[in-house]
Amino acid sequence: MGEQRFERIGAGVYWLGPDGETDRPVLGVVVGEEGVLVVDGGNSPAHGQLLWSKLKELGVERVDHLVITHWHWDHIFGMSEFESLVWSSQRTREKMKEVCGWEWDDEAVAERVAKGEEIAFCQEMMMKEMPDRSGLRLRVPDVGIEGVVEIDLGGVRAQLMVVGGDHAADSLLVYVPEAGVVFLSDCLYADIYRGPYNYTLAKLRPLAERVQALEAEWFLWGHGEEVMAREGLVGYTNLLLGVGEVVAEVGEREEALRVVKGKFGGEEAEAELAEIVDMFLAGVVLG
Repeated sequence: MGEQRFERIGAGVYWLGPDGETDRPVLGVVVGEEGVLVVDGGNSPAHGQLLWSKLKELGVERVDHLVITHWHWDHIFGMSEFESLVWSSQRTREKMKEVCGWEWDDEAVAERVAKGEEIAFCQEMMMKEMPDRSGLRLRVPDVGIEGVVEIDLGGVRAQLMVVGGDHAADSLLVYVPEAGVVFLSDCLYADIYRGPYNYTLAKLRPLAERVQALEAEWFLWGHGEEVMAREGLVGYTNLLLGVGEVVAEVGEREEALRVVKGKFGGEEAEAELAEIVDMFLAGVVLG
């Protein structure tokens, strides 16, 4: 297991970096004068405990609010470590009623992979992170929200915004206006559950425009190794949209590749552009 950085981004805002070895996502912390909020529960109790060790170094002894950004395993398996009020989108809350009834032993997970309800990558990662899942404790979030809800922590606010997206229809992000920070979680990533990884312009365009409109300087992707500055966020999301628009107009892979290479990059970008083209083509096929 690699070393995960715990760093301050702005006043009262911190992040615990990801670990790709077992697909540990970014976890966020917002500390106000009257309350503490954590973004996502982590992919195991050990992951949650690691965050607690960092919080105690800051002198934080309690977490008042835990926000679950979407239902995927790597964001919920550590939630038992937080005896907090749990928030999520209403869609996540409804999905969690189902997920809490699932079995998580190797045989049950393998059966869901075979049925297409889970994917092999997630199966591999959860077996590495948490080989024994017999004691796994999940819970349905206490509060399911629609739209935007603001939590005042005292001197700093956390705005929970239900945004959906290709990756998970139930996604929300957490915006901290006083610090100019956005915890994106996985909302801007591709869909990884329906066949090949895929994007759709119909879902990505309104989401990207909404994220770009936030008055923030720092953006944290759910599995990003670095905090992304606004310039990088705008540049990358515009690239995704630009490639998606070419695919929608051209339709054919080789011609789309030729056009996007001419518009967006040189030889060093060829592999990345081809991957994005293929994801949008997959989105067209899947609908």
